[in-house]
Amino acid sequence: MPAEQETQKTQPVDVNLLLEPAPFDIDRFLQKKSERLEQIYTRVDTRERILQYLYKQAILTQKEKADGALVFGTSLGRFPDKFRKRVYWAAMLWHKGKVDYVVFAGKGDHETDDYNQALDARNIAVTELGVSPEAFLMAGGDNTQENAKEAIRLIPPGHEVFAVSENRHLIRGVTVARAVCATKGIAVYPNPVGGVQMLDANDPKVVLELIKAEGYNHTKYRFNRLLTTEELEYIGEESREMIRFYEFELGPFLTSEPEQPFQEWLEGLEADNKIQESRYVSN
Repeated sequence: MPAEQETQKTQPVDVNLLLEPAPFDIDRFLQKKSERLEQIYTRVDTRERILQYLYKQAILTQKEKADGALVFGTSLGRFPDKFRKRVYWAAMLWHKGKVDYVVFAGKGDHETDDYNQALDARNIAVTELGVSPEAFLMAGGDNTQENAKEAIRLIPPGHEVFAVSENRHLIRGVTVARAVCATKGIAVYPNPVGGVQMLDANDPKVVLELIKAEGYNHTKYRFNRLLTTEELEYIGEESREMIRFYEFELGPFLTSEPEQPFQEWLEGLEADNKIQESRYVSN
């Protein structure tokens, strides 16, 4: 073998050069996110494709039983029907033996002046719906991500939990809960109020949830390096600004359809035989 070939073969390789990731371009990342949000907002075929995927995944990952239920908070004063539906659905899961405990996460709310949503939920679940006080746990948090962070303080590592909220809220709620709960090895499965449903891609509330899910979801992107606190805060604020734009655009259309009253919703559940008992009301 020629000497120069032998020299070339035995020259050491700088492994650090091979492993060094490409630099992360924050502005390019935010530009891509902005383009994705615009695509979701303007193209119904994109929304339909996402919703079909989420629906299929929810059906395929359905479980008969989990260790507990993680219920996302909302305002009893501002959204009484929505609030009662979430509490009732969780109570139903407990009564039917599908969960051993319920964690209701919610203290305040960034849109309201609620003092303790979890306490309000406990009063309904225990006093009106007959859930055992020992089985109903209360956590804090004033938004979806904080709800999940506070809830995992009460959920043992390795447990499986149902995420309970409306179908459209779980578009982002499940993603958020899975990202947070993964830190303790907790598995999360959607169990939406009223059961899994295919959502309307033209419903303004669904459109906004899709936009929020994309806007707040940074975990699916590969940064190639740890970002500084300042970089994360910058990305977070820019993302929130993008979401605020679409909230403003969709605002006039979000109140067009009122929430179905709780009693009417409950009667519909009973008529469809989705529950085996009617009320779980304690004497």
